Amino acid sequence: KTLAYSRSGHYMKQFPSHLPGGCWKRKFTMHDYCILDCLYHEGLQTFFVMDIMCWGGHPVYDSDTEFRFYWLNAKLSEVGDEVLIQAKTNPYKFVPLQYYCCNKDSLQGVLSSKYPIEVDGLIFFHKQAHYFRGRSPLVLWLKPHMVSEILSISVSQAFLDCAPVLSDVKMETEKGKGVRKTTENMETEKVISDNDLESTEVDNDMVES
Repeated sequence: KTLAYSRSGHYMKQFPSHLPGGCWKRKFTMHDYCILDCLYHEGLQTFFVMDIMCWGGHPVYDSDTEFRFYWLNAKLSEVGDEVLIQAKTNPYKFVPLQYYCCNKDSLQGVLSSKYPIEVDGLIFFHKQAHYFRGRSPLVLWLKPHMVSEILSISVSQAFLDCAPVLSDVKMETEKGKGVRKTTENMETEKVISDNDLESTEVDNDMVES
């Protein structure tokens, strides 16, 4: 079975999948399981796989970012297209996120391209960082329109047009008038699957099987 939990650790759903230990029809041993860090898109019924903590019962929390990303793509490739296709035994797709080099030319190319779905943001990882649950100074999330302002890198006008309009709200106080600006927050998820696990951990959207 496969279990999904929110970033705060709340149980979300249970379902079969073609991840290790994610479905009784798959030939895995009782010790085969995986823990993935994902972003869930309800409309597409898809878990976009962002990071990996464990695969086949082997934890990689203490491995650096570059190795984890290599290991994640290698292991998903071994499973094959079965995790990319919705089926009775795999009702949600598991799609690895695209990774790019963090330099000006690469980022400009990424943010000048058109995508079939809405791009919600970019995540920056320190190459040598280990996996860390919770907030970390070695991982940064930026909305596409923020890249232009913070990193001075040009982005597509389409991303700039999607920037939220900050509304100035005047507040009367005893000392005079003040200004409060509204912002928006983002929620992510993690998923997990396992043959025999009765309880599992999840971050962002965590999937465990």
